[in-house]
Amino acid sequence: MLARFMMQRASIAAMREQAEAAGALLRLLSNPNRLLILCFLAEGEASVADIEAGLGIRQPNLSQQLAEIRNAGVIEARRDAKSVFYRLTDGRAAMVVSLLHRLFCGEDAVSPPRAEGSERPAVRRGTGEAAVFATVQATGDAA
Repeated sequence: MLARFMMQRASIAAMREQAEAAGALLRLLSNPNRLLILCFLAEGEASVADIEAGLGIRQPNLSQQLAEIRNAGVIEARRDAKSVFYRLTDGRAAMVVSLLHRLFCGEDAVSPPRAEGSERPAVRRGTGEAAVFATVQATGDAA
């Protein structure tokens, strides 16, 4: 019994560590400019000038976002004369970006229902601050 408890505890500690790593990656991806940069780099190595021209993110914002992504260990830089090139190096980040691309931008993109006459997804608010996405209705007669 004690051995099982200790194994579960070790497993939970490992899960917590992985959950923290996943949370850090999701926080990194939660910024739209960083997500755009990573989507751009998922296509291959690119210079800072190429990223700036391709995404329209201007200096110094681009440099700040690249530094945050680089400091997180998701991309690496290489210098060639006066140009700096970046490439995506974290396989997990590449997989998440690929999945997000398929869900939101690809041919099989899933479109959320839209509020009538709106560009925003239809989300109803309940009595609290949490969004309500579904309502459970009872079937049959109540007793």
